[in-house]
Amino acid sequence: MAVEWDEISDAASRIFSIWTSKGDLVFAKESWSHLAADGLTSDDCVYDLTRTFLRLVSLRLLYGEFCATKWDEQSEPPIQFLVEDLEIDPLALGLIAAHWLEPGSEYLDEFSLRDAALTAAVEGLKPETFSCLLKAYGGPIGFYSRLSRTAGNLDEDDDNGDGATVSGDCAAFDFIRNYRKR
Repeated sequence: MAVEWDEISDAASRIFSIWTSKGDLVFAKESWSHLAADGLTSDDCVYDLTRTFLRLVSLRLLYGEFCATKWDEQSEPPIQFLVEDLEIDPLALGLIAAHWLEPGSEYLDEFSLRDAALTAAVEGLKPETFSCLLKAYGGPIGFYSRLSRTAGNLDEDDDNGDGATVSGDCAAFDFIRNYRKR
């Protein structure tokens, strides 16, 4: 089975709240359907369910990176905030994070270890989330175009004459085009 949007919509509403237009939440819901179509929203076991929830967070972080690049909109809440309403199983998290967590790192307590595991797992899942959406939107141009329509009020010209819009557009497109090379 797959985790349906209505099962995560409350959590998603809280973490996708950058724009008052709710364009980010609309994008998240649409993206969830693409992830589901690729089999990335499974709830077959606790391990799969935890990966699925972490993919929602990876989607949010990808979107936040795009917003920071295109509109200089910095919105990177702490990882604990992003997973607050999601049922992240600690053992499954450990197994998932083990693929990407740097060995030998020192963690002062269970909270810093959990933060490191969450960060490692979410960062590790971002490339497959990105690839799925890149394919779903037909490549870099389609994906960039879709993301660019999420901030709302696109009828207004937001170029103040200093080239900031063009610069943000170029940087944001480069972010999409070169993401897999990072």
